[in-house]
Amino acid sequence: MKVSFAPPTGQTLRASERGPQGRRSGNNLCQLKTVSQRHKFRDLCAGGTSNKHRPAASGTAGLVRSRSFAFVCPVVSFLLLVLNRIFGMPGIRITQEAGVRYLQFGAHWIQGAMRVNRPWSLELEYTRDMMFPLLLRPPTWPRSVLLIGLGAASLTKFLHRYRPHAKLDVVEIDPLVVLAAWEFFRLPQENRKLRIEIGDGYRFMATVRKRYDLILVDGFDAKVCAGDLDSSAFYRNCHARLAARGWLATNLVSRRGKPTASIERMAKVFQGALLALPPNEANTIVLATAGESVRVPGEALYSAARKLKSQSGLDLTKTLTGLLDRYSNGILELKTG
Repeated sequence: MKVSFAPPTGQTLRASERGPQGRRSGNNLCQLKTVSQRHKFRDLCAGGTSNKHRPAASGTAGLVRSRSFAFVCPVVSFLLLVLNRIFGMPGIRITQEAGVRYLQFGAHWIQGAMRVNRPWSLELEYTRDMMFPLLLRPPTWPRSVLLIGLGAASLTKFLHRYRPHAKLDVVEIDPLVVLAAWEFFRLPQENRKLRIEIGDGYRFMATVRKRYDLILVDGFDAKVCAGDLDSSAFYRNCHARLAARGWLATNLVSRRGKPTASIERMAKVFQGALLALPPNEANTIVLATAGESVRVPGEALYSAARKLKSQSGLDLTKTLTGLLDRYSNGILELKTG
């Protein structure tokens, strides 16, 4: 999620002019028409166990866990939106302006964005920063990734395309977000490399036994609340589920300065083995590792950044420079334990 105090004012998209093929936009509020070919959605609604966390009071996932979703028509999608509003969840809005498509909950908070002619690129700067761990490990890394919070599927699509050897598990609490990502943001259908579960991210981390090379956390509700995804218990579970030399990257949002309390919670769990990247407006990306100590010369990091840019177009030079400015010797050092 990116905090935006000046939300996009461009056109909203009609469901009949959906976005996976980057077609034209219209003027009506999107009703999130679904596609009958999405066979997997029936199973997602029937009993997934994880996703981007919102406060329990919202209860959105429970409203749509129907086992009769073999075909979902536009009328059903509309009714789901109405139920979301009745039970306190703002409707999903899809807008487009200057070639960029936005996912919003309500009017003020951007949940994700996609440049229509570059759907695999990372449009929002904070999502680019969440890929910083790729500079700290070889190009064959990661092999396994957990993403808590789908949004506009920016991180999922980037990794699916540029780290084809990685297996991705995505946890999203709101089935409507998954529908929107399929319909308007070119999220690939599930395959042997991509698995999507509907459910609560906090509960998922408390019960999963698999270990991941990379865990990405970007989960908020419409009020910019991360809930239990910003708790010591959640961070302890993340620590336990990281593979050797694994990394956690989480998006912390604070409208009033640095998210000090959140960083302190993470530092206690990870015994100080964390990096807070230079903030981007209200977003601060914090990286933490449960593995061995890190010591990487600046030259090696710049070389890795150049290779990543050549491969994917992702340029992390600005973030890297801002981070290395903190180290007088130009060497990134992070001691664990």
